[in-house]
Amino acid sequence: MAKLALGRPAGAAAIAPARPSLNHRLYDTARYLGRSWELYAFILPAVVHIFLFKYLPIYGLSIAFTDGFSMRWAASRRRSKST
Repeated sequence: MAKLALGRPAGAAAIAPARPSLNHRLYDTARYLGRSWELYAFILPAVVHIFLFKYLPIYGLSIAFTDGFSMRWAASRRRSKST
């Protein structure tokens, strides 16, 4: 009988390994994060800086191009003036 490199007979079906449960995966993830908390503490100031100085100004740009009220109100106001 011919054997494949995996050590099972040529006609045998492959058996998929069982997936770990959700609790086990969450536990493993928590253990990983707990072991490498220094890395995340080191990265946190950079993420906060990017959020404060790159993403928050986008909100200011959206306010700059409105009439001070909601966009829907400004659009309806323009339509009523043109008639």
